[in-house]
Amino acid sequence: MLAAEGAFHTTAASGAFSLTWLLVGLPLLGAAVLLLGGRRTDRFGHLVGTLCSWGAFVVAAILFVALLGESESGRSIDQHLFGLGAGRRLPGSTPGCCSTRCRWRSCCW
Repeated sequence: MLAAEGAFHTTAASGAFSLTWLLVGLPLLGAAVLLLGGRRTDRFGHLVGTLCSWGAFVVAAILFVALLGESESGRSIDQHLFGLGAGRRLPGSTPGCCSTRCRWRSCCW
């Protein structure tokens, strides 16, 4: 069920939710190590890939449990992952908004 247009609010990520960047960062780190290491990572590359993906899963599980502990109205978070610099924004994004969700809902302030 979709929330009513005026009832959908996001809060800034804090606490455990500030780790959401690791969901993308850990697999990217593993891929970078394997790509830049080349054949030198043949002996341990399978461990790097497995540990990075497991690490991302553990972070996701921690965030899931933390999200279940929030009230129903507080289960929407917003984590700023990247930007283009001061005063610049991504094409198609709403000013003052960091979430791609804003393209489909009016959740920005």
